[in-house]
Amino acid sequence: MRTLQKSVGVAGLALLFGAVAFGQAIPYTGRNIRQAHSHLVEHGLGDKHFDLIAGHLTNTLKELSVSGDLIAEVLTIVEGTRSDVLSR
Repeated sequence: MRTLQKSVGVAGLALLFGAVAFGQAIPYTGRNIRQAHSHLVEHGLGDKHFDLIAGHLTNTLKELSVSGDLIAEVLTIVEGTRSDVLSR
């Protein structure tokens, strides 16, 4: 995953996450979402950070004129990752 992260950056990883979250079959053999974020949780990653990222995503989708229904669907999927991202 480090090689992928270096080659595509954080934005590319976000795009990859989105594709997989919405059902795109992309072979992935790296760490799971809990493992990938565990070091961040150890350094204080919490709900407020998760909420900020979700807010940025919401604002971006609105700026792109994505429908409210689709934004709600996206946020439902994102919210479904909260427990794993925050190692709960």
